[in-house]
Amino acid sequence: MGQFLFSLQKQMSIDTCQDQVEMADYVVVFVLDKITNLLAEEAILLQGVKHDIQYIKDELERMIAFLGVADAFEDGDAEVKVWVRQVRDVAHDIEDVLDESIVLSYDHHFHGSCCFIAKLVFSIRNIKSRHKLVFETQSIRSRVCNIAEGHQRYRYKFYVPEQGSSNNHACDTANDRRGDALLLEEAELVGIENPRQQLIGWLMEDDPRLKVVSVVGMGGSGKTTLVKKVYEDAAVKKNFNSLAWITVSQSFKVEEVLKDMIQQLYDEVKQPAPEGLSTMNSNRLKAIAKVFLQSRMYLLVFDDIWTIQAWDAIRYALPDVNNGSRVILTTRLFNVASFSSIETNGYVYELKALSAEESWILFCQKAFHGNSCPSNLENISRNILKKCGGLPLAIVAVGGVLATKNRTNIREWGMLNHSLGPELDSNDKFDSMRIILLLSFNDLPYYLKPCFLYLSIYPEDHLIERNTLIYRWITEGFVKRKEGRTVEDVAESYLNELINRSLMHPVEYNDDGSLKLGRIHDLYRELILSKSRDDNFTTTTDEQNILWPEKTRRLSIHGTLGNLQVKRWTRLTEDPLKYLQDLPNLVHLEFLVGYTGEELYFEQGKFQRLKLLNLDKLEGLRRVTIGEGAIPHLEKLVIQRCALLESVPTGIKCLLNLTVLEFFDMPDEFIMTLHPDKLGADSWKVSHIPEVYYTYWRDGCWMVHSLKEKCNSQISGHYGAVTRTYGRRNSL
Repeated sequence: MGQFLFSLQKQMSIDTCQDQVEMADYVVVFVLDKITNLLAEEAILLQGVKHDIQYIKDELERMIAFLGVADAFEDGDAEVKVWVRQVRDVAHDIEDVLDESIVLSYDHHFHGSCCFIAKLVFSIRNIKSRHKLVFETQSIRSRVCNIAEGHQRYRYKFYVPEQGSSNNHACDTANDRRGDALLLEEAELVGIENPRQQLIGWLMEDDPRLKVVSVVGMGGSGKTTLVKKVYEDAAVKKNFNSLAWITVSQSFKVEEVLKDMIQQLYDEVKQPAPEGLSTMNSNRLKAIAKVFLQSRMYLLVFDDIWTIQAWDAIRYALPDVNNGSRVILTTRLFNVASFSSIETNGYVYELKALSAEESWILFCQKAFHGNSCPSNLENISRNILKKCGGLPLAIVAVGGVLATKNRTNIREWGMLNHSLGPELDSNDKFDSMRIILLLSFNDLPYYLKPCFLYLSIYPEDHLIERNTLIYRWITEGFVKRKEGRTVEDVAESYLNELINRSLMHPVEYNDDGSLKLGRIHDLYRELILSKSRDDNFTTTTDEQNILWPEKTRRLSIHGTLGNLQVKRWTRLTEDPLKYLQDLPNLVHLEFLVGYTGEELYFEQGKFQRLKLLNLDKLEGLRRVTIGEGAIPHLEKLVIQRCALLESVPTGIKCLLNLTVLEFFDMPDEFIMTLHPDKLGADSWKVSHIPEVYYTYWRDGCWMVHSLKEKCNSQISGHYGAVTRTYGRRNSL
């Protein structure tokens, strides 16, 4: 097994793995990080398990390199998709076994000071658990071995060089498909005239300096289509004596880009390209390009730039001789657009979504061949169009599908309206659009993928609160601490990176310029809902979707649970938790909004793997009851904005692994029942919990108070030590 995939060093660290293969699967990276930390604390691992876990860690490190290549192939190859899913599943199971070993070790330490009889009872009760743990670990080791051997069956699909490097064949394949989809020329273009004239004006203004004009927008917004119309304009062509269009894309190789540009430039003047062009290195190619362009007034288009480094590698081949030359580049990333244009005193054009009127015109052109929409289909058509969010590529794709459907059968149209996500996965006519959306997801570094997938818990059109989102990322463990920075600062940098990549759209800002509210495009939400289910990452349940996979690990329930009960359960009086508590892999349960009942009851001995429970905005909730032996692994409990809750959950004193209890924006009267200084009636119930916080929004910032620390002064009307804030903001 030592030569499983690459000749990697046996003691490769997890950080090295992450640096070398940034695109590696986020689930496996997360588990590897956890294993590494656990192996550093040998005392917490049970005897007989450590050796197997070390073996599993070594194999997962080798798999990570292969996953970095397989990641981009997964959506287009069923065999590879199954293999990747097997690796993810086993990673999840490893995480569960590790958590169980921690609990057993903790219990052993906890009972170490108990009396002899208590120790004896504890030992008898747990001997089966210990044997089960050893058996499960050995079983996982066997599965890891089989999965490792499985790579041999798929390796022929890729060119994987020996020392851990990988090529970009997968990206090239995706970009071949992308080219057809980005050009929406088969449809009449809508809303393009004003931006076209703006760009032409910038290109032809009377300024001799070399200027870069950047066009930025999310995938499918029509950047390439717009620039193509500008590039082909007769007045533009007449103004410049050398023109070239170069597609860059994710699989950037500076030599290939420069060769393409040079070949086009020489073809235009009907001269042969320099001899030996195909074997030249980047420095020689830059020199040739620079000499050729030195005496030319040129217009170059670099389509689809993904990184500042890619632009840096190109720009030194472009001379500035004060003759009015221009460069246009398209990108999905705001930092790339800003960097490339600012340094040349150029311009940035952000391509916005189509207006409602423009979207309707384009939709009717595609769905009804330019005719008006039949009255019986107008309401449902507008609902479908709303999901496209003004994205031209989506409007053209959805309109093209609907054009083939029977206009008298409203049910057919309704099925697309209610199941656009599954249609994206299964309908071949949506392949090109799906690929374009996936390019942005696949380009995310491993640490951002779980953060972005986590956004699938929010309902459609939900305004996402910046502060709440950052807190949830931190609670989930997605945010890694960095030296010299708070974890909140790191989380905010993650959020800013998603905004930079056009994956999160700001809706409202605070006075200090920070994000207050944002949202994601409906189509990206459909995409990450699908990927979250496929990856067994997060499952969302609402009135329209009331099913969940058996191996669900994170379950987010939103919408009105009373309505859910009508659809899934026969009696309104039944507790909805009854049908969730036997999910064997559930580690995170979240009630996001809308609970019509007064009580949540966690039945005795159930929810054996649940580690995080979040109750948010359950306006009708009055009581939470935890039965004996229920949710034994619970580590974090968050209760926020449950205004009618009468007391802390009954049975919370038995949750020995609960390390964090947080209350957000709960009534003052509720908090006072927990405060020991005020002789709170319930303070003893939470005395065993290491960290108990209550948080309010006061005077423009989060005020986080600790019940464990006494403070003589009164802060904003509440006693307790202020332990941290989440930065100054106007409001939530």
